[in-house]
Amino acid sequence: MSEWGRDCQCRSGVSRREALKIGAGTAGLLATGTRAQAEPGHIPPQCKVPPAKEWFDQLLRPGKPITYSGKQLEKLVFPIGGIGTGTIWLHGSGRLVNWQIFNNIQKDSLVDDTFFAVRAQEEGKPPVVRVLQQEPIGPFMGIRDVSFVGEYPFGRVSFTDPELPVQIELEAFNPLIPLNERDSAIPCAIFTLRATNKTDKPVQVSLLSSLQNAVGHIGRGASRGVTHESYGGNLNFPLIDEHMTAVILKAQPGKPAEFSPPVELIVDHQELPALETSPVRGLTLAGVGRQGRNPNIQTVYWLTGGDLKRVGGSLLKQAVEDVREYGAFLLLSGTKNPLLSPVQPSAATGVRRRETIFASFDDPSFGHWTTKGKAFQRPRGGTMPDQNPVTGFLGGGLVNSYDPNDEPQGRMTSPVFVIQEKYISFLVGGGRHPDQCCINLVIDGKVVRSSTGKNTENLKREEWDVSEFANREARIELVDERSDGWGHILVDDIRFSNLPTGVVTTEEAEAWNALIDDARPRATSRPAGVGRGKVMLMPMDVDKAGSPAEQSAVRDKLLSKIASLTGVTYRPQVGRESDAPSFGTMCLATPQEDASMSHDWSDRDLLHRLLADSGRLSSFKLPPAAAGPTEPRRTLNAALCVERNIPPGRAAEAVFIFTWHFPNQYYPQNSYEQGGRRGVAIGSMYDNWYRDALDVARHVVANLTDLRKQTVAYHDALFDTTLPQYFIDAAAANVSIIRSPTCFWAKEGAFYGFEGCRPEGGGCCPMNCNHVWNYEQSLAKLWPALDRDMRKTELKFQQIEQGGTYHRVAVPRETPNRSSFPVADGQCGAVLKAYREHLQSADRRFLDEYWDRIKKAMDFAIKNWDKDGDGLMEQPQFNTYDRDIYGHNTFVTSLYLAALRAAEEMARLCGDKPAADKYRQLFEKGQDAAAKLFDGEYYIQIADNINLGYGKGCWADQVVGQWWACVLNLGDILPNEQVRSVLKAIFKHNWLWKIDGFQGTQRFLQFADGDDKGLLCGSWPKGGRPEDPILYRDECWTGVEYQVAAHKIYVGQIEEGLAIVRGARERYDGTKRSPWNEIECGDYYVRALSSWSLLLAAQGYAYDGPAQRLSFNPRITPDDHRSFFSTADGWGRFEQKRSGNSQTNALAFDWGRCDLRELRFGLPSGVTKVTAKAKLDDRGLFIETKLDKGTAVITLTTPITAVAGNTVTVEMSF
Repeated sequence: MSEWGRDCQCRSGVSRREALKIGAGTAGLLATGTRAQAEPGHIPPQCKVPPAKEWFDQLLRPGKPITYSGKQLEKLVFPIGGIGTGTIWLHGSGRLVNWQIFNNIQKDSLVDDTFFAVRAQEEGKPPVVRVLQQEPIGPFMGIRDVSFVGEYPFGRVSFTDPELPVQIELEAFNPLIPLNERDSAIPCAIFTLRATNKTDKPVQVSLLSSLQNAVGHIGRGASRGVTHESYGGNLNFPLIDEHMTAVILKAQPGKPAEFSPPVELIVDHQELPALETSPVRGLTLAGVGRQGRNPNIQTVYWLTGGDLKRVGGSLLKQAVEDVREYGAFLLLSGTKNPLLSPVQPSAATGVRRRETIFASFDDPSFGHWTTKGKAFQRPRGGTMPDQNPVTGFLGGGLVNSYDPNDEPQGRMTSPVFVIQEKYISFLVGGGRHPDQCCINLVIDGKVVRSSTGKNTENLKREEWDVSEFANREARIELVDERSDGWGHILVDDIRFSNLPTGVVTTEEAEAWNALIDDARPRATSRPAGVGRGKVMLMPMDVDKAGSPAEQSAVRDKLLSKIASLTGVTYRPQVGRESDAPSFGTMCLATPQEDASMSHDWSDRDLLHRLLADSGRLSSFKLPPAAAGPTEPRRTLNAALCVERNIPPGRAAEAVFIFTWHFPNQYYPQNSYEQGGRRGVAIGSMYDNWYRDALDVARHVVANLTDLRKQTVAYHDALFDTTLPQYFIDAAAANVSIIRSPTCFWAKEGAFYGFEGCRPEGGGCCPMNCNHVWNYEQSLAKLWPALDRDMRKTELKFQQIEQGGTYHRVAVPRETPNRSSFPVADGQCGAVLKAYREHLQSADRRFLDEYWDRIKKAMDFAIKNWDKDGDGLMEQPQFNTYDRDIYGHNTFVTSLYLAALRAAEEMARLCGDKPAADKYRQLFEKGQDAAAKLFDGEYYIQIADNINLGYGKGCWADQVVGQWWACVLNLGDILPNEQVRSVLKAIFKHNWLWKIDGFQGTQRFLQFADGDDKGLLCGSWPKGGRPEDPILYRDECWTGVEYQVAAHKIYVGQIEEGLAIVRGARERYDGTKRSPWNEIECGDYYVRALSSWSLLLAAQGYAYDGPAQRLSFNPRITPDDHRSFFSTADGWGRFEQKRSGNSQTNALAFDWGRCDLRELRFGLPSGVTKVTAKAKLDDRGLFIETKLDKGTAVITLTTPITAVAGNTVTVEMSF
């Protein structure tokens, strides 16, 4: 174990959440058939049988856009949203799903009554009305014949219906303009409906868009019609002006649910949902033995389980006294509640209970308890975000060290007390980790009793017999010293008693039975008065919440019932508070001034009839009055309609724009509780630019032509290429990760990224995890300013004094993440990425500002992992596979060698010759030493301890540092011939042409199964698989696959590199997985951003912005090559054509500017002499030309600045 600790628990092996998700799928496959009989890692022969020759013949074909249809639409979802804005996902069927715009991450967040529709009427025929999706919506019939083409950022859905006289296409996008962060971060979705007349007669067409006012949507669950648990107070404001027709969607600040007068509720169950996320004002959840009674508060007992071991026999006497003497209300419900029958005493006759509630944890703080570390912050009200449901506690609070996850550790110690009773009892849950997650009784500094949870979130009663310690001073200690799976403890209701908790005395039984007997004749259908209070017996089970959207409704129904029975007033929750994440504004707009509208519809039948009868909605010269506010749990819908008369064979279109503005972002994103915990308010960057959703809509409408034109220019530059479609699609599709909920952009300007997102909600493994982000290359090329900001976070705010960088950063970044630690691969990555950010800058300012910190980071890596100075890392190397790897290996050492080379280059640029020389010497030593790890085919790990390593195995990431060196143009850091052999071996041993039959472990079937192709992270073709190998060894990660594929292309192993890319993308064809959601530990996983290196390798791109140097050496279709490129301040299209003894290269700039001093172009092998001429558009340029190792070096005598619209052309002869 490294001295620097342990990584994020949610990627450590198979956690309890992963086990639940795998469930009957993977777990069942692992437990049945021949698969379970094979040795782990066994690769049967059928997995190595390649496909037919035709498959390989297609590898280099540019191809056409991929069209998805049929079963490919089932899992297909296409993201629409900007950087840090949240995302709406367009399903392959045409539905809008996964609404993640409310500062939420949950995928089950759905907004109903939001759709597009068409009415088409051919001359002389009745109109046809259809909703533009496969599934019908109320009276709107769907369209079954649907196909989808996605070339990110554009998604296009085509609808064909034999009864429709028009062909319909729906285009969706959010502006994406490389190097323009602001216009790539607009909270909007732009939809264009195009109708093409396929008849020989004119067709009257009405195109409709509907959007629900979802302000206040809690960000989970689905609205049904206009109802949702968190709606209420919603208002729709119509707008008509000379620029657009729109409906602004707002809501009044919400009001929490409230009891008046206040109610104290004592329950033995968790049947009241949504109390953590939406607390009820005037409601106190109390435990047994609470101190004092307030005559102004109505006390209610609601008992359904009757488990006296958990709640205690003392509850019986307390309840009887409260009912008879203080006017409490007792409700007994449940078909199996034993308290509805006579209770039998279990204590000896004459024994009376002595009991003290030592700690109930129902107060806002822990009082006189002392805490150390971060695990015990304050009592919690139940389940934490991303935690499985916590049950079994009493009252309104408990100790829950899953806060906000398993990572925090700490101790919590009670005040000193004297043991005077025989028993200490408590409720305990959480992890089963003796000595590490436990509750202890400590006397004279020694632990004399200890208990743990049982790997469950359900608290169970435990009791210690402490009679042998009578009259001794003691303390109770709660311990959490684990950060992996189940690394937390739950504790509640600590009692001291002379009797076991569940024992009932004669006195308690008699009092209870008398109360029930007094009430029984009259209390089965309505409350019966007993003493000063009331009792009601209800031998039936209560309603339980189903979907998340039903939770508040069920809760309010139950609490309203209690209120009516007790004579108090209960007002349900209305909407969301003004500081809630989903409180903000939305807008539906169209630039068409002649659009008709329905700004307040809620009846689908009425809307359908209105559209079908006239082809238009209501028309107004002046906007009508606002609609709303709505009642609790209800909202309104808005619809706009554009009419067009389309001649035969012609087309018409209508543009509809959804905008949103939800400025209240918190970290963690699901930490907000109404009236309670809110996490850290970080806001959203777009809130600096727009006041509300109307402001966003005005900006989009005013700039729509330019926004679309520039986005189309990016799309065309990327997709109008000679590279294969699947290949460029891999790079393009994964750019969506940057604009998914995986990444967010705080209001103060810091850009953050999780590793991915959990399907059930919440970010997976926060934040900016440097050894996962080690693989990312897309952000650096498209929005390098954001990557420079990540280096600012890493080097300025999250670097320790000795130079180590926390591999997970804190939010906000100004507070160091002291629960994190430096890791070997991530530390090297910090240096590599810093050099990359320098190269992708227009000047030296970044390097000059951060060189001292970069140098400290490099020196820290040397001091901590290469203590003997031999150029090899040997100390335990924690890495992206979530465990320490020991001894000598090229997996981490190759990153170290690449970092030394990058540090050397930066040191020389900064005039730091001693540092440059030191790094060079270490690099040369390490390069020679690493070569000795080569076994003749690939590199192996040599260590005394190969557990959690790979030993003699073939590891896919074993030369990842050389991949980095290729990306940064650092040359060979390992012997070239050895690297080529390694890459051939990785494909030979790790590439499976089908997964079926392979016996993997852990989560492997999540990534590839059946006939899927995939590259295993590890294989052991020569035996020697460790008993406990490196984690994730049997999985297929696209981020690693793209890294290996790009590396193979860099060294000329083109066919195998392309095969890996095509095989990986075939797994994401919509039938099992979405093409725009490549997974690993969660959705939208960052490692897949290595895919941009595919493009860099294919075009042989190298760039040094401060030196004004740009180089290309295409490796794929070098005779006729065309592809997208970007620089520090501009982007466009690179083209190369070869014919005979001539070569022409062209750089066409579509956006921005680029300062150029030197151009370099690769030439065919064998060229010994070259002449060249260059021009900027039609203006000749003065140049000097020389040949350097097969590369033409073109030096511009006078540097130039190329701007959008310019083309730099170089013609060469050789």
